[in-house]
Amino acid sequence: MATFLIPGKRMFVAGQLVELWEDPEMAFGWGRDDLERYADREQWVLLFNAMMLSVPCPEIGSAS
Repeated sequence: MATFLIPGKRMFVAGQLVELWEDPEMAFGWGRDDLERYADREQWVLLFNAMMLSVPCPEIGSAS
């Protein structure tokens, strides 16, 4: 059984620490070109994640 080390990144999102793991052979992005590439390749999970990261964060305590 082979073991691979994939470096993770830690960052704060809305005040909460999250850990991001990225495929070293295919960088993840959420720019317009990235969104189009994910849609063209039918990579729906990547498209959804990129879309969620590209929208503005709602203010805490604001009503919907």
